[in-house]
Amino acid sequence: MVHIHKYAAKARVAKRYNSIVFPRSIQKDDLVLRRILKGAATNKLTPNWEGPFRVREELNVIEFSLVTYENVCPVNATKTRERQSANDCLGH
Repeated sequence: MVHIHKYAAKARVAKRYNSIVFPRSIQKDDLVLRRILKGAATNKLTPNWEGPFRVREELNVIEFSLVTYENVCPVNATKTRERQSANDCLGH
């Protein structure tokens, strides 16, 4: 009986999570920003995002390989967002 309740609770949590998560449409050669991990040397004026980085390849559903000027690094999709150009921000 306890097993059934645990399974039902997990199903409810998964359904709720999946209802608020939006899939990202990131493809190869898109420009993305990467979230900066907070460390000891951060304050409230430290930027939250760095980049832009170019997507080299999709490793799996939620991980991408990003190309930087120095090297190639794998990044989780939840730590990225699509980059807007300056013209998009200005409404041109």
